[in-house]
Amino acid sequence: MTEPLDRLVQDATPAHPPPFADVVRRRRARRLRRRAAAGVGVAAVAVVALAVVDGPGDRPGPEADDPATSASDPASDPVPSDPVPSDPVPTRATSPLEPDDGVGDEPPRLVLDGTRGPVPALQGSYCWGSTCADRAFPAPVDVPLVAPVAPLRAAFPLAGRWDADVTPGVGDPGCARYPVLVEPGADDQLLLTPSGPGGDRVGSYFVRPEAGGDTSGLWRWPVPARDGRALAWLDLRQNTPSSGGEAGVTLHVDDAAVDGDVSASVRITAADGAVGVTVALPRTDQHCDGDGFVELGTPWGVRQQRIDGIGPAPYSYVVDLVVDGTHHTGTGTFAGGTGGGDSRITFDPPLPAS
Repeated sequence: MTEPLDRLVQDATPAHPPPFADVVRRRRARRLRRRAAAGVGVAAVAVVALAVVDGPGDRPGPEADDPATSASDPASDPVPSDPVPSDPVPTRATSPLEPDDGVGDEPPRLVLDGTRGPVPALQGSYCWGSTCADRAFPAPVDVPLVAPVAPLRAAFPLAGRWDADVTPGVGDPGCARYPVLVEPGADDQLLLTPSGPGGDRVGSYFVRPEAGGDTSGLWRWPVPARDGRALAWLDLRQNTPSSGGEAGVTLHVDDAAVDGDVSASVRITAADGAVGVTVALPRTDQHCDGDGFVELGTPWGVRQQRIDGIGPAPYSYVVDLVVDGTHHTGTGTFAGGTGGGDSRITFDPPLPAS
């Protein structure tokens, strides 16, 4: 009587765990909670799925009865309508954020600081393991609300190539999507610094881990007003040699007196110091008039030398930024890694404030 049932159970049980869940589980085993039997049913079939959602999803979050780890409830957190204070409310947590490790063929979500504990970002579109899913933009009330601080702490369990930005709030057409500086720290920790004016923003991210796959997500971010100090970083992105090896470099300068005549170039030197290359950044986008923000980059569609072709990492940057005829010299370093990444640039003397 039980033999057919036993055979069905055996046939429905996958022989191997989902590839990305297995990678995350091995990497996080030393200190993350294990989720028993996660993803067994999902892993049995390789499919391409189309999912349209209007809420934050049904993945289990932090324990509801543990106030030390409870995430804020997006439905109970109204969209802020008052101006964001210049002195942000500090977050309660000071210990490292614990990354989300994903479930089955669903990828990990970015975990961010909230005023009442860690807040997982709303899951966006992804291709992970054997599943691809598209997600529709939800109602604002369903987007998780994070702490009104900048920089903002975050955590993600895999290294990779990040793209993040902030957009105007709902009902505010704005004029630009402002990029976010993503700086990796130790033990899967990240530090997110927004550019552009303060206000109620929607943050978004897209990450392509070095292990493969990609994922994205959203959060609501009451960005504090600018502090009057210029923020600058270089964004390096490069394809793999099998994809042509094309590289591109963009210099982001925020909250500085850069509106008007502006140009830049960057000299990149490998760790052995023997080889350097100077890259002009003639492509200019000043976003909104008078907002103190400018992007200068390599031209779209023009093939550039792959950065790691000049020698071993880490790489040092020397930036020559010309604002209204005055040269400003900035320096920074890039540790290296698949796909590129962000590197903060420090100018000495500092750039003039906007």
